[in-house]
Amino acid sequence: MTEVKYEKNKKLLFLFSRQALPKVKRIRDKEIPSEALFGATDLMDKGWEVEISDHRHVGLFGKFNTRFNLINIATILRIYNSDCIIVKSKFSLMTSIVCRLLGKKIIYKDVMYRKPKPWKWVYTYINFKLASSVICYSPYQARGWEKIFKLKSGSIYTMDYCSDVSFYPKQSYKHNKEQYVIAVGRDPGRDYTCLSRAVEKIGISCKLITLPYLLDEEILNNNKIEVLQRIPYDELFHLYSNCLCAVVPLQKELDYPTGIRGVLEATALGVPTVVSRTPVLEEYFTDGKELMFVDPEDVNQLSNAIKSLANDKNLAESLARNASQKSREEYNMAKYTEQFESIILDVIS
Repeated sequence: MTEVKYEKNKKLLFLFSRQALPKVKRIRDKEIPSEALFGATDLMDKGWEVEISDHRHVGLFGKFNTRFNLINIATILRIYNSDCIIVKSKFSLMTSIVCRLLGKKIIYKDVMYRKPKPWKWVYTYINFKLASSVICYSPYQARGWEKIFKLKSGSIYTMDYCSDVSFYPKQSYKHNKEQYVIAVGRDPGRDYTCLSRAVEKIGISCKLITLPYLLDEEILNNNKIEVLQRIPYDELFHLYSNCLCAVVPLQKELDYPTGIRGVLEATALGVPTVVSRTPVLEEYFTDGKELMFVDPEDVNQLSNAIKSLANDKNLAESLARNASQKSREEYNMAKYTEQFESIILDVIS
């Protein structure tokens, strides 16, 4: 107990790829879920000294930095006054070098997406070598990147992606085959063209919550698709509570955790969910028990899966019940924080 208390006196500095400080108040006011800051406020609640710095994103430097992912003097000073730096979303060579020069631990968290192009391989490799540790949300992904960069097995830490299930109301699923389907998200890995063609094929309407500029004319002109954007959570929950199912359509050959937040959101809310098959998502849920997996970019499979849920009330209710239970029991922020804290203690001890 004494050792853990001592380690918690270490100061953690979080650096995000965009401004994050305004989210702290919104989390405290229950306007957004705590997973929006990927464990920072949850670690605060467990007694850690945590600072979130937005200094590299403000002013003229911030406008320049959105492209080059650099850090400024104000950020360097905060690194100097911290013990462990946690960088979310992007590798930053300047941050890696500064932390190494100042003798600070640096943890990169969820920074691995599509495998890097040859020209970016060296940049990524150097960051791996300078980092104290790198964390991702998938053993499959970790093994793949360790092989690419010839890293020792187990070099990359893994933990589960989780959601703030206390934020999402546990809703009772009401089956009605005349209901619409819902799809949420703006990740570049989404395949809304496949979804658009699937709902048009079977004649069911779809509420699509994303940014219109991400969609092509085929989707925007589909009269079965209603595009919504930036809606408040209470309205989003209402849409989920009245849908037939949620759909998370993804592109082919994705081996990072794209779509996982959309899946956890829908399942926590007790909605049966159809999702494109990826190696990472298959680590989290079982096909036919908690989710319906379909092959990516396959309009026929996707439309048939939606029809199956429309025509089989028992199947829809079973998937909704099983997935909700698994999401709430296994992928909650208490478990997330426990895993994250364990890795941090291992790195700074």
